[in-house]
Amino acid sequence: MGASMFNAWPRRFGDVEVCSIQLPGRENRMREPHYGSYQRLAQDLVEPLLPYLDRPFAFFGHCAGSLPAFETARLLVRRGLPVPTRLFVSAQVAPHHCPHDRFLTMTDDELRAELEILAVSRAAARIRR
Repeated sequence: MGASMFNAWPRRFGDVEVCSIQLPGRENRMREPHYGSYQRLAQDLVEPLLPYLDRPFAFFGHCAGSLPAFETARLLVRRGLPVPTRLFVSAQVAPHHCPHDRFLTMTDDELRAELEILAVSRAAARIRR
């Protein structure tokens, strides 16, 4: 899922402008390497975001976008930069309640094998229906 899922959203809510961010590894950025960690992604986001932080702003992160929004807000605080007035998240548990994701510690070969198993299992489930 990428930023295009929000294309149907209005570009403004009253005087609030909506600006979507397409993360590496999603949709038209699929060929770009994964950022590796939310902290690294936040570091990569801060500089390009600075020109847009000249007025009150909020972050909204949905699902996999929730933790990057959280980490970016934390990094802005640590660097003494403008911070969001609100951080809205959906479809994600709080970071301190997040279970350990076994996929994060897999090698590329282990992850590839696991994804092949999951893809075959889902395809078989669809056929049985």
